[in-house]
Amino acid sequence: MDITPLVPNAAKILQSYGPKGFMISGAVFDTSVIILPEEVLPWPQGTDLTPEAFAPVFEAAEKSGCELLLIGTGADHRFLPPTLKAALHARALPHEAMDTGAACRTWNVVLSEGRNAAAALILPAQADK
Repeated sequence: MDITPLVPNAAKILQSYGPKGFMISGAVFDTSVIILPEEVLPWPQGTDLTPEAFAPVFEAAEKSGCELLLIGTGADHRFLPPTLKAALHARALPHEAMDTGAACRTWNVVLSEGRNAAAALILPAQADK
């Protein structure tokens, strides 16, 4: 019995992650990333939890009509600063913050559910600098 979740062919499946990068649908990224259902964007400024650093995330989420933003905060869970939370609420962008490993695992589940989501994933090693 095949229990592989059905996902669209163009969907960006997160295959692996670690302190040196992410493998997403066969492509390797050695920086923090923004993942949309059908596109991955490098996010070099992804170590800062500021509204300014999240500007590319906001732009990508708006462009894709995102209904949920997963935020991977690095090797450990970090609470979002009030300024970033205010910016997310001002955009009416539902979000969940968690450590990057949990966000990676959650991404594939959300993708298999067919939800229009985005993920902003901080490379675990970068968050510790």
